[in-house]
Amino acid sequence: MEVLADITNINSRRQLEYLFYGVDPNIPSELEHVIEEGFRSPDEAKKLGICPFVPLFNSLLCADLPRITQYMEHQKVNNKLGKGTVFPI
Repeated sequence: MEVLADITNINSRRQLEYLFYGVDPNIPSELEHVIEEGFRSPDEAKKLGICPFVPLFNSLLCADLPRITQYMEHQKVNNKLGKGTVFPI
């Protein structure tokens, strides 16, 4: 990355864009697969019933929104059932 941009200059660092990988909360093991073996091919993803596109976001909130939404929905169910927080973030 240092070759592509002069990161020693503070103004150059402000112009860099970052992309965040959005993890599907229904398939948490997919992040481990991506780290260890890389992204799946579109054909392999379709066979597994996973979205064949890589969910990259330029906002951390957008990348984490499905996980936060699932957590909030789980909290609603637990509150209705009178249970405490049992679902890890």
